[in-house]
Amino acid sequence: MQNDYLVVKEKLASLIREYNRLEAKLSTMEVRSPRFFLIPIPPPALLVTVDGTILKFQPVPDELNDQVRKDLKALFEEYGHPYPHDSREAPRPDKDNDSS
Repeated sequence: MQNDYLVVKEKLASLIREYNRLEAKLSTMEVRSPRFFLIPIPPPALLVTVDGTILKFQPVPDELNDQVRKDLKALFEEYGHPYPHDSREAPRPDKDNDSS
């Protein structure tokens, strides 16, 4: 079961990477802001452990989200743009960045 999860996770990361790469090329040709794919899935559930009578909650790393962010940063570097989270004026998801 774990192997199936890892295969599907890598396939999903690959599909998102390819979509974002195509969107970057298309938006460059159309001279507009790219509309990158953001992961709409919730993060993994917390890991709950019991230590005597105390419940401990530990976050589980979201490997898919980390991989997509890493791919996006590489894409921004490839096109010579600062990554939005690194700049002071990150684009807001509820607003379209186009002025038209």
